[in-house]
Amino acid sequence: MLRSQSLVKLSTSNDHSQMCSAHSQSKSVMMKVLAIFFALACSLVFFLGGFKLNRSLYNIGNQSFIAQPTALLGIFSYSAGGKKRQYIRDTFIKDADERFCPLDEYVNQPFRGNKQKCRFPYTFIIGGGSKDRPTYHNDDAPLTLNYEMFRNEETSDCNYQSKGYGDHRNDCTFLNIKENMEWGKSPTYMKFASKIATEYGIDYIAKLDDDTYLSTELFGIFVDDELPPAPFNRRMYIGPPRPSRIKHHIYAAGEFYMLSSDLANHVGNELDAEYMKDLSMHIEDLDMGTYVHTNPRPIKYLNTNIFTFYHHACKTEKCFRDWHQQPIYSGLPKYKPLFQWDFYCRFINGKTSK
Repeated sequence: MLRSQSLVKLSTSNDHSQMCSAHSQSKSVMMKVLAIFFALACSLVFFLGGFKLNRSLYNIGNQSFIAQPTALLGIFSYSAGGKKRQYIRDTFIKDADERFCPLDEYVNQPFRGNKQKCRFPYTFIIGGGSKDRPTYHNDDAPLTLNYEMFRNEETSDCNYQSKGYGDHRNDCTFLNIKENMEWGKSPTYMKFASKIATEYGIDYIAKLDDDTYLSTELFGIFVDDELPPAPFNRRMYIGPPRPSRIKHHIYAAGEFYMLSSDLANHVGNELDAEYMKDLSMHIEDLDMGTYVHTNPRPIKYLNTNIFTFYHHACKTEKCFRDWHQQPIYSGLPKYKPLFQWDFYCRFINGKTSK
């Protein structure tokens, strides 16, 4: 009887040992698999480390699975500014690749998302309202006027022959406000642009002056390398920084700045007209910075001084053509100081009121 019990115990002990050994081997195999997995994951991280963030997100293995960012280029102009509009059309717009197109063509693209060719629509922003219209759109009147409503000899250049459609379209947007520069045109543009952004999927709203020469190639590189698409682009404010000693904030210079579409909506639709009037100093770029910083959430400012993909200010056709004829990476991009203290020092000397 005792021998029988001992055999049973021995057998049970052997079974238990075999189970523990099997469990140990299984655990060892699992640990090896996990080690290999983490090694591969780390290798992949190091491999992708040489790419910009958006490269790893957008185009791993030549398969885009997150849409590349889009941006609306609003070039501020005025009725009698046809010559400058033509300088721009004949230089950087003319030779831009298929990612750039007039806004009118962008909204008529048959595809959206990763299949769309045009990602950077442009339009000339003109105050098209009569003299009795307000300088900021804050009523129930239409936000924009179509070309036929505003058509005159000064804006005949807006009616162009479309490459993509073979018929006449226009590359100007006529805001239904009295023409102005520093009394409400910019927030009205943001109101219009945020509407377009919502309807047609635009991530960023850019504003540039009509004396700014833009390198479309470098702009495309900047957007693709540095800017995330929506919805990962919340409250982004982009441009060359300027300080304001009166408003106590940093704002982007008016020759070129960009807002994420949610910030454009904040400025164009969420701020009361009277409130903006109280805030305004009637300095276009400074006021835009003031409006942006009314957002209660943190603003993510991106400084373009270290990669300036444009030249400001071109007042003549020759200037536009000279910059356009320069090889890429010759004159542009410009690598400016991170913060231009000479501009700030003017405040101390009392040379500017900003």
